[in-house]
Amino acid sequence: MSSFFLDYQKKEKDYVCKSPWTEEIGKTMNRLVREKLKVKKGRPFFGTVILNYDLVILS
Repeated sequence: MSSFFLDYQKKEKDYVCKSPWTEEIGKTMNRLVREKLKVKKGRPFFGTVILNYDLVILS
């Protein structure tokens, strides 16, 4: 599990990590990220998104 989740309560972790992913979960995740992550000018910021699909079509 990502270190991003270390500062969150178990109920928040369980909520955003459940399946299926919904628009509401996505909005909650965006809010949590904005509350915790700080991006500073001149310092690189990297992230990873893992998709659990057999096929991904990029358009």
